[in-house]
Amino acid sequence: MNSIGEVNTWMGEAEETLRGDDLGKDVETTTALIKKISTIESELYQQESKLTHLRDTCNGFEKVTKTNLYFTKTALTGLQTFIFLGQSFCTADAREKREKLH
Repeated sequence: MNSIGEVNTWMGEAEETLRGDDLGKDVETTTALIKKISTIESELYQQESKLTHLRDTCNGFEKVTKTNLYFTKTALTGLQTFIFLGQSFCTADAREKREKLH
């Protein structure tokens, strides 16, 4: 399991088996079901580190995205302020004041 898609597929298949209503009609089918559940349990233990890594990677992406969003909003706010100041500097009244300074 290396991608979220693979994890979702595996989890869907496992969930289908675990939530099934068929508990076995006889010893043979019950034994097969127990073997399937044991296989799922083994796969879960085998994949635990990959699942943990995927979770940590997703959490890291979330933190980076939130940080980038904060800095983007801050930069946009600063840019809006700069534009506002630039526009007010270019008004007729401001032009007159600049001309008096020269």
